[in-house]
Amino acid sequence: MRNKMTLGIKNYKDQLYICAKCGYCRVDCPIRKIKGFETSSPRAIFLLVKHYLDKKEGLPSELVEIIYQCTTCGLCREVCPTELDIPEIIRSLRMDIVKEQGKPIKGFIKATDNVLSKGNPLGRDRDERCDWVPDDIIIDKNSPNLFYVGCMYSYWEMHSAELTVRILNKINYSFKIMEEEPCCGMLECWDGEIEVAEEIARKNFEKFKAAGISTIITSCPGCYSTLKEAYPKLIGKEFKIIVLHISELLAQLIEEKKINFERENNITLTYHDPCHLGRYHGIYEAPRKIINALPGVKFIEMENIKEESNCCGGPLRTAFLDYAQEIGKNRALEIVNSGAKYVTTICPQCSISLRQAAALNELDFKVIDLIVLVAYALNLEEAEDYL
Repeated sequence: MRNKMTLGIKNYKDQLYICAKCGYCRVDCPIRKIKGFETSSPRAIFLLVKHYLDKKEGLPSELVEIIYQCTTCGLCREVCPTELDIPEIIRSLRMDIVKEQGKPIKGFIKATDNVLSKGNPLGRDRDERCDWVPDDIIIDKNSPNLFYVGCMYSYWEMHSAELTVRILNKINYSFKIMEEEPCCGMLECWDGEIEVAEEIARKNFEKFKAAGISTIITSCPGCYSTLKEAYPKLIGKEFKIIVLHISELLAQLIEEKKINFERENNITLTYHDPCHLGRYHGIYEAPRKIINALPGVKFIEMENIKEESNCCGGPLRTAFLDYAQEIGKNRALEIVNSGAKYVTTICPQCSISLRQAAALNELDFKVIDLIVLVAYALNLEEAEDYL
């Protein structure tokens, strides 16, 4: 099943020879920027892997670790003149590593153990997953629309999960949630454990079918990307569920004048593009359309945005927290340089990374999930605690 997911193990080897060795990918690579070593760039990884393949030798542990230090942000793909899908090659390399070694590197092993035993990579209890659900929320158990919350919003950014369902109630959009919502399997899709990812996807799909789901709405870009792109590849044509990111839904309803904002918020803010929402799926305008519709808000852009947006470092928090924090610091400095006192995004991992970067480096800005700003503009009093 592996070759259904990516370029496939046998195909990435051909891709390595297409690399022009130009070095464009190394310039903005977030991990190379902070480590300062050429060996961390995609170009060097490809050269080294090709070297060991030509010698018919296994990859040394040092190179394996470097391959897992890639954030898979996709910025390299934007600048590659030979149009190599570099993140997919990295994913294929990781799949090959797992095939040869039987497992990914240490940090990911623990995360997968948690997913399989507790339903989330954080190791939190299953019984806590729906602790964020307010008693006064209207949930339509017969609705074909599922709000898929995701692990990060369920356990870390619980206020945004709560405000999302309050927004859906406010605009009279019917939905239901899964009381025993499973993890989507994003980490396994990217750490090389593709057979585990397929097992997770198939089990989840059976649950979606049993619940009569035809549309899934999610706020997490990781869940969105996994459900929208990975599941059809892992499951096949049988997967016909429509997957929407919450920003797509809200932007569409704003355009149709079905959302009427009631309250001004006189702040100046900038927006951080999540990698798996922007570069992977081209969703740049929907969040900006929402921001520009918010009464009283002054919106200014950072220097690097949309296709050129820099990564927050979030994907490395699983196994390389120190590197993740350094990458987050670089992005945080861009926020400061924009002159905005607030930054909004619509990704729980990005929110956590940027919030921590501000705190660790004593930087003067506040991180607010876009969902909070929408809830405030809709005059939901629960949003006031998070501004």
